[in-house]
Amino acid sequence: MKDRSKEPRSYAGGLMRVGEPGERYIQAYLQTEYDRVEPLGHEKQRRDYRCFKEGAVHLNEGKTDTVIAQTRRIPWEAFRLEENGQRAYIAWGYERQIFRVLFFVPQWMEILDVKADEARIALFRHIMSKGRQHEIPVLPTITDKDRLTFFFAVPIQVLEEAGALRRVRIAELPLAPELPRQKPLL
Repeated sequence: MKDRSKEPRSYAGGLMRVGEPGERYIQAYLQTEYDRVEPLGHEKQRRDYRCFKEGAVHLNEGKTDTVIAQTRRIPWEAFRLEENGQRAYIAWGYERQIFRVLFFVPQWMEILDVKADEARIALFRHIMSKGRQHEIPVLPTITDKDRLTFFFAVPIQVLEEAGALRRVRIAELPLAPELPRQKPLL
């Protein structure tokens, strides 16, 4: 996985005020699940985490997403284009290293904990069973000034029915005093 910790973040201003608390909620949640949690990157405050438990090492991706509450769909990244479209590579949704993807949804004050392997299988089975009627679009989004990401807009229900998604209310987390209490967005 490429280390982008020295590059500017994809969000700024208002989005950063939502995203940074989300990263801390996700890290606090991971600390309840693992013996040790290490944020990746030089600044040690990234959205990716190396987590250790009973001899296993898992790489987990953390995301704050305000659109999930509106669409009821998870943005499952498939691939990215860079360098004016001259370079393409597999995104975290299909990167074999990713064990879990955790989405903080501020409007719901929830973390959606998605097991990557189970999500990949659920998505594949859903599309194969529905054929052309699968209703899961592949959409592009501009993630940085030089990066275009394509993702499956996966209905939450597809992942819940497959047992690939677990919902965690923020109120259930034992939060450290320095962690901000974020109000749900309207």
